[in-house]
This record gives sequence, structure tokens and C-alpha cells, in this order.
Amino acid sequence: MSNTLTSAALYKTLQTFPAFAETLPLAIGIHEQVWKAVGDQFSWLIIRRVLSSYTKSTRYNSAVIKGFKGDLYRVNLNGTPAELMTQQEKEYHLSRFIGAIEGKAQREDVSKYDELLAQARELMDEFNISPEVERRHRQQYGRHQVTKREIDLIREKLGEDRVNQITSMVAHAHSLEAGKDRRTFVLALALTDDERRVFDQEQSRLLKN
Repeated sequence: MSNTLTSAALYKTLQTFPAFAETLPLAIGIHEQVWKAVGDQFSWLIIRRVLSSYTKSTRYNSAVIKGFKGDLYRVNLNGTPAELMTQQEKEYHLSRFIGAIEGKAQREDVSKYDELLAQARELMDEFNISPEVERRHRQQYGRHQVTKREIDLIREKLGEDRVNQITSMVAHAHSLEAGKDRRTFVLALALTDDERRVFDQEQSRLLKN
């Protein structure tokens, strides 16, 4: 089957898996599990886009509230327990939930979240959690770090010819003088997210050699 189905179709498909039937913290690397399960139907880009949107949602970030004071496990796609969430991770999602609600409140009625919001704020006070925890988390961990396995899958999907083209682009970028010329060239490439990841990997490899 062609992997050209839409984000909405993927979201509907995900609801058939135990990890998404309820709102639960997802295992680290859940995107790889999703790719193995439905990669013949949906592109890697669609999978990453849907999961990114899902894990930023108010509903998803509220999942830590109920189990905040105890052990809270992430789950695999089939619903089995994965990693135990750290206290820092729980605080991050709690802070993200509050921030999301406060943002929504400027655009719409969020009264349906009143009870959850009150619980979240009580936890923030009880555990003396700084409202800056989300910003500090991003500073420490940055954006999602793409694993070697992900890169291998991306390279396989792009194909050898396209990967070779990207490698040539990297070599040309490094032949330019540092500064405006190099930045202008890289921006002009208009690479997709997946192509950018291969570009970054090749660039890191070149710098190490």
C-alpha cells in the first residue's frame, strides 16, 4: 500500500493501539514502534508530525497529573510498560500542561480544564516546582536527538541517489567561506526535515574527519 495517507488517518489508526486508546505517557522512541507497525501505510514525515502534535497536546501533558506522586511508567505501542518517568520529566509535562491551558485561555473557554488545572497548580506548589522548569528542560535537552536507527531508516527511505546528492551539498557548503555565503547556500537548499537530518549527520562526520 502506498504510504500517502493523511495525518488524520494516522491519528485514527493510532487509536486502535493500547498506548493511544487511553492517554498515557509514551515510550521513548515510540515513533520507531509506530513506523514498524504502520510504516507501509504512512510516511515517516507524517508519523513524526502526528506524534509531535500529539505529545504537545493539552490532553497528553495532563496524563502525568493522576500518577504524579507515584511511579509513572511510559508505555509501548502494545500497552506494556516501558521506562519509568523521572521526576524531572513529570515536572516538565506538568508545567507544559499549565502553560498550554494558560495559552488556550486567551483564545477560548477552558473551564472544562478547571479541575485538572487546580490539581496541577497544587502539585506545583506542593513540590515547589518552578514555572521555569519547561524552559530549563529545553535548555538541557534541546530538541529531540535523532537516533542512529532513525537516521538509517531515513537514509533508506530517501534512497542512495538522494543521500549522495545531500553528501555533495555538504561538501560544497564546507568549500564556501564561513559566514553569509555558507548560510545563504544552506538555506537555499530548502531541505525537508528528513533530508536536513541526513545533511546534519554528514556535516558532523565531515567535521570529525
